[in-house]
Formats: sequence, structure tokens, C-alpha cells
Amino acid sequence: MQRLTSFTDLVFSNCKELDISKDERGNILDFHGGFQSLRSVKITFLPKLTSLQQWLLQAHNLEHLYIAGCDNLKDIPEQIEALQSLQNLNIEGCSLLTSFPEAMRRLTSLTHLALKNCNELDISKDESDNILNFHGGLQSLRSMVIEGLPKLTSLSQWLLQARNLKHLDISLESLTIVRCHQLTSLSQCIRHLSSLVDLSIQECEELDISKDKSGNILDFHGGLQSLRSVDFTLLPKLTSLPQWLLQARNLERLEIWGCHNLKDIPEQIETLQSLQILVVEECDSLTSFPEAMRRLTSLTHLTIYRCPKLEESCERQAGKDWDKIAHIPNIRFR
Repeated sequence: MQRLTSFTDLVFSNCKELDISKDERGNILDFHGGFQSLRSVKITFLPKLTSLQQWLLQAHNLEHLYIAGCDNLKDIPEQIEALQSLQNLNIEGCSLLTSFPEAMRRLTSLTHLALKNCNELDISKDESDNILNFHGGLQSLRSMVIEGLPKLTSLSQWLLQARNLKHLDISLESLTIVRCHQLTSLSQCIRHLSSLVDLSIQECEELDISKDKSGNILDFHGGLQSLRSVDFTLLPKLTSLPQWLLQARNLERLEIWGCHNLKDIPEQIETLQSLQILVVEECDSLTSFPEAMRRLTSLTHLTIYRCPKLEESCERQAGKDWDKIAHIPNIRFR
């Protein structure tokens, strides 16, 4: 194979005894930088594949890499960063793969990443179980597919830093964004999370969840209809409830805590006709509720805590806003 230097496409498939890492003598296979013409490699159902091979990582012009059904693949080595021409990476059905290397961030040409049916893969952590941070890498990434990753509980920090991502195909029920200090806006991609049930955004001091990166009002066009629970915590840029949230008509629970610049709950809150629980804590700039609170007929629990102006206006029988909330069965001033 060393002399087959003009290959552009290479496929290995259903070879149960083939070990592509070693030669016939059992030595590590090294083509000494050959295969520079190689553009595409497809590896499927090779039980003896445990890691990406040295000779493959020397194919510096490789653009497409597809790996599927390699049940014993445990490792993507740091040397993957050598594949500077890699544009498409697809990994599917590799049940023992647990993590990605930090070197992934240096794949500066990667535009498409697909990860499917890898039961042990946690793309949010490295092999030492630390939070995986690509330090703003993968800015070339334009599309990503995530399917069948049961270890995935929230979107990875590095993915949220991929600011040029345009297409995200994912089956995700819970999304938590915590302490992303440089994050300034949410991606339109979030509206495609058609299975999202729980959303929590916490401690992002530069994040304005009401606007897109161009400063326009963020509108998910009626997306996120699966959303049931939302938590906003310590978001200093939050001054009013965002428009996209008021379109989440199946929302049942909303908690807002420590948003000290929240001044307004708009009349459009009446669109949240499924809302049952509303918690407002330590929002000291919020002074009153809108008239629309009267029309939240499903609201059964309201908690107000450490919001001195709001507590005064909602005082039982005496506050100017009491009539707006008197119909709610359970009201707590903790």
C-alpha cells in the first residue's frame, strides 16, 4: 500500500480480523507520510480498531472521515490536530468511545460534525472528567448533528462558543447554560430544539437573552413549544421577559432569581396560559405586575421573595396589585 500514493478515497468495511494499525509482522504501520492525495476515508465495522492510526493522522489533506460500527474504538488521539484539511467528521455507533481530546479545537477547517449512537460518549468532558473547553476553537463549525448520546445532559461549553454554527440537529430535553462569561447572545439554532423541556440560564453577565448577535429582537418564530420549565438566574442584562419566551405556550414553570435589573413583566405574559408556577426572587427593580396576571387562569403557585417593591404592591388586601393576583390559590412571601 505504500506505493499506492494516488488514492483519493479509501474504504474499510466488515473486515473482522483486519487490524489497520499494524503490518503483517505486528509492527506499528507507518506509511512515512504517504497518502497525501487522500481526501476521504470510510471505516465501518472493524472490531480491531481501537484508536485512529498513525498513518491516517499523517494524511494531511484528508477532508472527510467517516467511522461507524467500530465497537472497540476507545480513543481519538491528540494527534488528530494534524488533520488541518478535515472538513467533515462523522462518528456513529462507537459504543466504547467516551470523550474527545482537547486538540479537536485546532481543527480549523472542520465545518460539519456528526455524532450518533455512541452510548458512552460525553462531549462535555475530557478523558479526565474535566469540563471540556476548546477556548473559542472550532469557529469554522457550521453544522452539527447529535443523536443517540445518552450521556449528554446539557449542551457543551465548547459548542456554545461555536459562534458561526448555523445548523444544529439534536434531540435534547434539558439545556443548562452556566457561567459562560463571554456569551452575549443566544443562537437562533435553539429554536430547532424541538424536544427541549427544561431550560436553565445562569450567571452569564454579558448575555442579553432578548436580542440576537446583531442587536435585533430575538424571535424563535414560535419554536420551543415543548418547553415546560425555565429558570433565569443572575442575568444582569435581563430587563424584561424576552419575546421568544412569551411564545412558549406550553410553559408550566418559570423561576427568575437574582435578576436585579428586571423592571418589567409585559402584558403579553397572558399568552402563557399553561403557566402553573411563577417564582420571582431577589429582583429588587421589579415594582409591579401587569394587568394580564388576572388572565393567567392556570397559575396556582406564586412565590415572591426579597423583592421589596413588588411585595409592597402585592400585599394581601392592601397592595395596589393584590386584585391582579388574588385568584391564585397559593401565594407565598417567603
